[in-house]
Amino acid sequence: SQRAQERWNLLLKKDYEKAYAYLTPAQRAIVTSQGYSGKFGQGAEWVSADVQSVACENQERCNAIVEIKSNVVARGFSGPITTRATEVWVKDDGNWWCHQNL
Repeated sequence: SQRAQERWNLLLKKDYEKAYAYLTPAQRAIVTSQGYSGKFGQGAEWVSADVQSVACENQERCNAIVEIKSNVVARGFSGPITTRATEVWVKDDGNWWCHQNL
């Protein structure tokens, strides 16, 4: 949960290059940090993100549930919208990495 929260804290600051470092080594081998940063649009602004829980399938794969509050940049929306996302985290070479669908 610590690394998941660290990653989201970076995303909230729009520090995509540092958040990129939390992706699995395999993903970083095929996607550049610039390519990763370019995947984030302007349609919403994250207000907060809090890791609610982590459930592990085994010693090498866990799912983190993250509650995300966003302000949507669109007509008719007021106030933040809350959603939950499930992130997959895998252990590789002694460290935990986010496996994000890219």
